[in-house]
Amino acid sequence: MPPQNLQTLFSAKGFKSKSEFTAFVLTALEERYQPTSASLDSDIYFVDIPQGWGKRVFFAVVHRWEYGNLRKTRNSVAQTLRFRMPSPTHNCAQSWLAHCLLAWQFAGDLYLEEVASLNVVAGNRLELSRSLYSNSLKEPDVSLYPDGYDLRPPNAFEVSWSETADGLDANELDADAELLLRESNPAIRVVVNIKWCIDSSSRTVRGTLSAWRLDPYETPYMTQHEVIFPAPQPPRPQYLELSLTDIFSSAVAPGRDPLDALRLDIGLLRRKATFSFNAMNLIPA
Repeated sequence: MPPQNLQTLFSAKGFKSKSEFTAFVLTALEERYQPTSASLDSDIYFVDIPQGWGKRVFFAVVHRWEYGNLRKTRNSVAQTLRFRMPSPTHNCAQSWLAHCLLAWQFAGDLYLEEVASLNVVAGNRLELSRSLYSNSLKEPDVSLYPDGYDLRPPNAFEVSWSETADGLDANELDADAELLLRESNPAIRVVVNIKWCIDSSSRTVRGTLSAWRLDPYETPYMTQHEVIFPAPQPPRPQYLELSLTDIFSSAVAPGRDPLDALRLDIGLLRRKATFSFNAMNLIPA
């Protein structure tokens, strides 16, 4: 059974030094991290972290090879650290994007050279240095970008779980979107949130997808929202639309219209997620 509480929270209050708190964080992760588990693990949050401590703790975890699969976020404004333990349903987004590349090539939407230049990468660490979130660090669940854009991807895909019916835990995911959009601007043009909400009593899962961008005043706003589960009845095509610039940034091929849209098949994401749910003994709503 998935845990009743999908988040574990600790406070840094009461710790007297960075080294003491760092040791506590590493111990907490060691006690809770199961790298070979296919279960639904919780996010681990550390809050109330003094400004001078967060970066040191973040990299203390980075330097431990056994935690390489964790998705790590340091928010210097909120004074928090979050460590997310990816499950198969986190990783299905990476598989989805990889298959979208093949679909674009087969449909003739992208040339072979364009597809060959693209990378689908999970957990690539970004250091966000703009003023509001200076010294924040973020590892998006997955990004799609051309060669040479490892440190400035034009998009990010974030996946999260909750047991909260209202907004499918929208506040936390939207905070991640704001962190990425504001502090990578103008590099990251769009953040796509994939949200899973579980009913622990029935082990059924609902899901949504939303795309977020910045308006001219640098305020995040949602540009697209789709329901993944329950699947629409009667069945109908569903697509996330991203422009060539959203995918290639400034590396759009000569002669291409940067605003031309590519479609990402949400039905394919639904299929990938269903296999992941089956591996975890969960049921799509």
